[in-house]
Amino acid sequence: MCADCLPQIKYAEGPLCFCCGKPLEREEEEYCGDCRHYAHSFTCGRGVFLYEDPVKESIHKIKYQNKREYLDYYGRVTAQRLGREIEKWDPEVLIPVPMHPTSERKRGYNQSKCLARVLERELGIPVAADVVKKVQKTRNQKDLSPQMRRKNLSGAFEIDPEFLTAEGKLPWKRILVVDDVYTTGSTVDAMAAVLKKYGAADVYFAVICIGKGDS
Repeated sequence: MCADCLPQIKYAEGPLCFCCGKPLEREEEEYCGDCRHYAHSFTCGRGVFLYEDPVKESIHKIKYQNKREYLDYYGRVTAQRLGREIEKWDPEVLIPVPMHPTSERKRGYNQSKCLARVLERELGIPVAADVVKKVQKTRNQKDLSPQMRRKNLSGAFEIDPEFLTAEGKLPWKRILVVDDVYTTGSTVDAMAAVLKKYGAADVYFAVICIGKGDS
């Protein structure tokens, strides 16, 4: 983050939603509007920055202008600011949100996987990058309503059977999902649902940036 942009960034601070970590408008609130009205599949999670410029523009450059080097900075800051929270969750493994193979080939990389590798280095938690596969090429989430986002991701993720035990279960109970952005939670929910289907007990998430909470 350059000297000009650094003073402009906004962290996800203050009273935060107990579930998703979105900032709340009032101290007496415990949950944001999304989490009050929708039962998530994940346990809880946190983001570092608010999804606003200049971070929002920076994330766009990571995805569409091959600025993968930015992820080293974001991974280090995520580890620094969320490290204590992650330590309390005590995840056994980091699983990045996958891209559909055709989309990953076109981009040349998966930014969530790159971020997870930095967190692996900083936190000492192993990455299992290919456990979850995206088997459906879905529409871009940013163009959809919250309800359409959930429908869009229905059946989109599957577990690679190579990672399952002889009993057909995952070998981990506590999993941390890694992604770049959290807005409505539909992506993490879809990931958590399939991970829990195969034996995960708690699914947490850590992201670079998060949308504002709704009252």
